[in-house]
Parts: sequence; structure tokens; C-alpha cells
Amino acid sequence: MARRPVDSPLSAPTLVESLEPLAVEKKCREAIDSETRMGETDNALKRIKWLRGHLRMRFVDRNEAIDAVLAALISRTGCVLLGPPGTAKSLLVRAIAEGCQLRTSGDDANYFEYLLTAHTMPEEIFGPTDVAKLLQDNPIVERRTVGRLPRAEIAFLDEVFRGGSHILNTLLTILNERKYHNGQTTEDVPLIGFIGAANTAPNTEDLKAFFDRFPVRIWVKSIFDSSRGDSSLKSATNLLSSHKKAMNISSGVLPLGDRPCAADFRYLWASVIIQLSEPSAQDRRLEEFTKNFHYFQGFGALSDRAFVQLWYFAAALDLVRETPLNQPYAGKGRGHLDCFRFVAPTPEANRDVDYRIQQLQGAAGVSGP
Repeated sequence: MARRPVDSPLSAPTLVESLEPLAVEKKCREAIDSETRMGETDNALKRIKWLRGHLRMRFVDRNEAIDAVLAALISRTGCVLLGPPGTAKSLLVRAIAEGCQLRTSGDDANYFEYLLTAHTMPEEIFGPTDVAKLLQDNPIVERRTVGRLPRAEIAFLDEVFRGGSHILNTLLTILNERKYHNGQTTEDVPLIGFIGAANTAPNTEDLKAFFDRFPVRIWVKSIFDSSRGDSSLKSATNLLSSHKKAMNISSGVLPLGDRPCAADFRYLWASVIIQLSEPSAQDRRLEEFTKNFHYFQGFGALSDRAFVQLWYFAAALDLVRETPLNQPYAGKGRGHLDCFRFVAPTPEANRDVDYRIQQLQGAAGVSGP
């Protein structure tokens, strides 16, 4: 039996299990409005810390990607995993869903995953037409969304840029407003995080607006990539060792009662928003973040919307890494700079961004993550 990477977290609070997602959401928003710290935050952070350790043990050379995906889920920033096939993009997202005990089937399913193609139909993503409502005396055209994306708390779409406009346009509304227009009604969507994956970034004009909804672009490479400098033998050893650990980990080492749940991301989201609502403690960080944003804006064609999303994503990065987010570089907290590692739209731009961030870190007297 494999050893756990970190101490097992506290069991999920009974309150989390008893409340529906939208009820937890309402509670978090009320705490944000009143700037009241939530008692569930500390335990939620312990569980996410445990999940992070579990993922780092399972995946080779994916520490940055793990931190970025977890921070994106906490901050509700759209993220996309980009890179060649076979680099564990889908596997990483599924491992997070499994670690958070998300349900993939049944009326209470809260994780949705699908591979998009140019021929994918809307009912595959949003649900089939409700025939019973269509055949009643006063016919209503609505979809049965049970088990589909509008009911998911975390959604993952592989080859996310291949969907047709009839799907992507509906996704824009869900991402922007967290609402789904279902016939004559508008449903609140319990979505926490939306993750995409693709081999390459889109290069067509009509997909630029959709790509902008993913300001966090996580480029992953093969662990045998020659630019890494590691020997092939070392990379092979690490990969095979990780595969063996993953087989042990999936065979009952992770008790269901000890795992994090989707509500933990909601509580930490509220915590980040509340902590960043103290401008007197954020002046210096905001000043440096704004300067960094201007510096890297040209690399990723970043919009004003991306500025806001990356601001919260940067704080979530520090939260995941357990470093202070109220002042830059205090206790090695530097999410306001490291967040720009994930904005490049191409592999070439990503290499340039990495080099320039190393320069900025050196000027600030800090080292890499």
C-alpha cells in the first residue's frame, strides 16, 4: 500500500453534505457581501492541500499544471490545458474529479465530461428535449438537463474548440452569467469551474472571443521533451514509478470521507474575494500586478475581463501554495507574477514568457516555484 503524500484532511463537514450546491453558493455570496469570514475555510484549505499532495504524488512533472488547475477552480477562472496527445491532460482533470468525489452519473451527477467534435449536437451537452412537456396540452420546449453540463459543478470539455457555434454560443452565456436559458425559463447553473483541453490553441478569428474566456492557458509537454534537460532514463524511471503509485492509489487508499468536495472550492473562492476586499493591504500587490499585466498583455492579447480574472487567479495560486496573498513576495507569495506563466497563446510565446518571468523574479530577489 502506497504511503499518503500528506496527512489526511478532516472529514467533510456535515453542513457541506446537507446543502445543495446553490444553497452553498448563496451562503458564500452572503459572506462576501458582509465580508464575514466563513468557519469552513480552514478545513476546506486542509482538504485542498491534501488533494494537491495526492496529485503531485500521482503525476510526474505536472506540479505547475496541478497548482494552476486548482487555483482556476478556486477563482472560477476559465482554464485550458494545451499540448500534444498523451500528456495526461484529461487524466489530471479526472483525477481531480475523483479526488473530490464528484458524481458522474445519476440525477445528482455534478461532474460532466465530453469530447467535442464538429458534429457534436446540443442535446449531447445540454440534454435532450423533454418529451413529456412537449406533449402536454400547452407544449413547452425544454431540455432535460439532468446529468448534463447545466447541472455540473465542474465541467471538462476535451477538444473544446472543435464544437460548432450552436454549442459555443450557449457556453458563452453559461461562462459569463452562470445561467442557462432553457426554453422559456432561465436556470441558475451551479458551475464552479470550466476546464477545456486541446492539442493547440485556436487560430481562427471567430474563435478569438471564446478563447478569451480561457485566460489561464496551461501548456504541458512530454516529460521526454528535449528542452527539459533531464535524461531519458530519468524521465522513464519517474514515469513508470508514478504509474505504479497511481495503481496503488486507485485501489482504496483514499477514504471517501477524507476527500475534499466541490463545496470546498466555493468556500475558498469566498475567502479569496473577502481577503482581496481590503484595499489598504493590497495597494502594493495591485500596483505590481497591474505593472506585470501591462508587461505581459501583448503576449496573450489579454482583455480587461482577463485582468479581473487573473487578479483573483493570482491570489488563488498563493492560497494553494500556502503563501501570503496580502503583500507581494511576503513569505514567497508571488502569485501576482507567477499567474502570467499561464497566459501565452502559443508554445513559442510560452517559452518567451517563462524567460521574462525568470528575469523579473531575479530582479525581485525571488526564485521560481
